[in-house]
Amino acid sequence: MYSYMDNNTALYLERRTNYGANQSFPERLSDYYEAFSRFWKPEQVQNYRNFFGKNKSSTSSAENIPPYLVWQSAIEAKNVSDSIFLPINLHDKTQLVAYFVLYFYEPYPWPPANDTRRLIVYIDGERKNITTVPRTELSDDCAVVSVYPVNVTGTANVTISPAEGTTLPPILNAMEVFTTIDFSKADLLPHFYSIFCVCPYLFGVAVWFN
Repeated sequence: MYSYMDNNTALYLERRTNYGANQSFPERLSDYYEAFSRFWKPEQVQNYRNFFGKNKSSTSSAENIPPYLVWQSAIEAKNVSDSIFLPINLHDKTQLVAYFVLYFYEPYPWPPANDTRRLIVYIDGERKNITTVPRTELSDDCAVVSVYPVNVTGTANVTISPAEGTTLPPILNAMEVFTTIDFSKADLLPHFYSIFCVCPYLFGVAVWFN
């Protein structure tokens, strides 16, 4: 999972949001639905349509293996020409490198077969991806858009806009946002000195830090 990462990089979770679900929906899904014990915080967003539907799928082979229960809720712009705008406040106000993962799926009730939902993802005004949400009757999985690396400072502004040819408004089911820690460059351990004292009756170690 999270295939952009290498062995020298750790992820700091900024948010993992299940959009459209209300507070009665559990953050912690059972192991049957979420094999990796991730918490998905339910969140409804004002000014957008929040809805909770049904999926025909019960498993996922999508990137990062998102639990299918998270797909069945979403936020949707009210009009085809509108965008979804989400400011993401980060834990640190200095410049960070971020990893964004967005999940898109057509929850029930499914739109007519001749409708298409095409989206453009922007972060801080820079176009990052264009994607088409798969037709539910043709695919059991969601579309996953991963964007890395993204330089961010303080607040990252995520915008999902309609792409040319779309007949349906922008939608978003879930999003994960991480910032990264590069262990290859970090001085993680404090400097320390140790003295080993050995005698026939005692083995002692003294350690102190500076």
